[in-house]
Amino acid sequence: MPLEVRRSLVIEAAVWVFANEGLAATTVDSVAEKAAVSKASIYGVVRSKDELLEVAAREEFDRFVNSLLASQARHAQEPRLARARARFAAVFGYARERPHGFAFLIMLRDNKVGPVAALAREVRRTLTQALASDMAVAGMATGTVAEILATVLIGMAEAGVRATEISPGVDADAVVDLLTGITSVGLVGLDKSILARLVPAESDATSGVAGDSSKTPSNLKQAASTQD
Repeated sequence: MPLEVRRSLVIEAAVWVFANEGLAATTVDSVAEKAAVSKASIYGVVRSKDELLEVAAREEFDRFVNSLLASQARHAQEPRLARARARFAAVFGYARERPHGFAFLIMLRDNKVGPVAALAREVRRTLTQALASDMAVAGMATGTVAEILATVLIGMAEAGVRATEISPGVDADAVVDLLTGITSVGLVGLDKSILARLVPAESDATSGVAGDSSKTPSNLKQAASTQD
């Protein structure tokens, strides 16, 4: 078996086993059994279980991030509401296509220390920055405010997926529409002085939001009054 083929089998098996058995309970033997290869074949790909976890985490994170960024690029020219829905739909789509991969990512996100935790933080920063950039282009918010909103939206998407897992009879598309509606209506009806208060006055130069909470930033006024 070619090395690259064996490597793919091992990494995919590792993601499945980690997701289903847990990080601590997973063994090299259980991954070898799932991949239908020998234990020696595993060690031909990685040197230890810890390295296997890091490699599997990196590949799954990359797959997830690339999937979401590709979706964002495909919908970049669509109206704001359609782009918002596409973001949530991309997360749900990934969870449907790779349920074990998504479960693995959630498990990794809960890690607080070590290289995998650092990788999870890096991925979250990448997604947050990409979403914040899209918000800035749409005139919704910029800088720190956009990053805070992006973090909230990512958390909502994860929670929505978990809700459909807990209640399998729930229509996932309806949940996507619900999250989209909450986001759109919530931002439009939100008192924009709240957003202004999120950023201290001393960071005005880089945040794009006025420090005076009695004033509404012009870009946020536009977002509140304009429906694409």
